[in-house]
Amino acid sequence: MTADPAQNGAERKRRGKRSAQHDAEASQPFEEQLEELDGIVTALEDGRLPLEEALALFERGMRLAKSCQDRLDAAELRVRRLRAIAPVDEADEITFSLEDFDDDE
Repeated sequence: MTADPAQNGAERKRRGKRSAQHDAEASQPFEEQLEELDGIVTALEDGRLPLEEALALFERGMRLAKSCQDRLDAAELRVRRLRAIAPVDEADEITFSLEDFDDDE
């Protein structure tokens, strides 16, 4: 069975939109994302939004939450790596050095 070309085009358009949203979220500072997420939670808890607007805010909040969690996970990985490579000198003091790593690890 062949796929409907209109459906394929619509799916590509949705994927492109999601990719653009992801890029915009990645460029937004973590603190701004967290602040926006807090505002979304407050608005949703208020319960006065129309259903469609509440759903759109919920979707945005879920994307922001995932982005924030991904960033926290990456920060935790960096800290673990720093701790693992931090040699101790003769005076039992830790000396730190940075190593390059790929974000995709």
